[in-house]
Amino acid sequence: MDLPGEGTLELLYVELVGESTAAAAPAVVAGARAAWGRAPGCRGLQGRLEHDGRRLLLLTVWTDVGARDAWRNSPAGQAWWSEQAARGARTARSLWSADPS
Repeated sequence: MDLPGEGTLELLYVELVGESTAAAAPAVVAGARAAWGRAPGCRGLQGRLEHDGRRLLLLTVWTDVGARDAWRNSPAGQAWWSEQAARGARTARSLWSADPS
């Protein structure tokens, strides 16, 4: 994953239920990029399917935690999470978040 080296990192797992994760992964990542790419403070996003084929890992880099939280609570952020819930996703938000600086 090629992301900027500075900022607040956040790992998210998205596990889709009743749907092939491999088939849905491109749509989930594309939707995240479309929504998060417009988010102030988002410096990058990458997604990849885990080796077990059941979970999608999303890694984001934010300028700071405040920017991440502001987006998560924004209408666009809430819409993205709602879309994943409608897909039947089980999502673990912020399994890990750290500022490497």
